[in-house]
Amino acid sequence: EKFIECLNKCKQSIYSTISDSKEDYSDYADQSTYYYNKGDYNKAITNLHQAINLNPSKAVLYSNRGACYHKLGQYQLAIIDYTESIRLRPKEGQIYSNRGTAYSKIGKQDLACQDFQKACELGKCESQERARQALYCN
Repeated sequence: EKFIECLNKCKQSIYSTISDSKEDYSDYADQSTYYYNKGDYNKAITNLHQAINLNPSKAVLYSNRGACYHKLGQYQLAIIDYTESIRLRPKEGQIYSNRGTAYSKIGKQDLACQDFQKACELGKCESQERARQALYCN
């Protein structure tokens, strides 16, 4: 009986730790927003790494880290994070638009146009219009 009681306490402690860590990611996310707004993208990325480690299923964390990489001109890394964000939230038009912009920065206009089209299908047509004006999407 004492063994079962101890086992239940251990189980409760483990579940408590897991749920606490899921909450902790928001502290890192908040810090990343602070640093992003200050233009310190590297510190924002560091905080987003921590947030993602604690809650890897939160699409916005990948999208935000992608935006930081984008600001730093690290477009390949931005594309990787935008792609993961899309995998987690495939109906978010802004992420397709952001990834399309990153693709255009590395000269992959065909992939950029595909993303701009998908973004437009999801209600975000601004990037597609800019790409058409720049004459690299139909």
